[in-house]
Amino acid sequence: MGDTVRMHGALSRDETLRYVARARAVVAPCCVADDGDRDGLPTVLLEAMALGTPCVATPVTGIPELIEHEQTGLLVPEADPAALADAIERLWVDPALGRKLAQAGRLHIADAFDAKHTSSCLRDVFARASTDRGTS
Repeated sequence: MGDTVRMHGALSRDETLRYVARARAVVAPCCVADDGDRDGLPTVLLEAMALGTPCVATPVTGIPELIEHEQTGLLVPEADPAALADAIERLWVDPALGRKLAQAGRLHIADAFDAKHTSSCLRDVFARASTDRGTS
């Protein structure tokens, strides 16, 4: 695979952003380790989606909160290399699908993961909890 895959080593933040922003996809086939260890919500997916890069991942832990299959990205079963390859191929041969998923993913990040929005929602939850406690 040496003629296809390049290992760049450590990159600066700006270099990383440039690579991710122009990638056809970010692929994160996360899995649950034998000892139960797992990613909670991989930051790389949040950042890729925010940059408008379509993502392929597995539906482990919090990932389905971020990626809705066929809407904001593609989800494949854990430990299924054939399904992973099929999803990557779909994005490779159908750039319009990649653009659609990227746009929807970026909007989802802006809506559901924006710090101002989520802080406001959290403030409302605390306010309701405080009010409910005062009335009981």
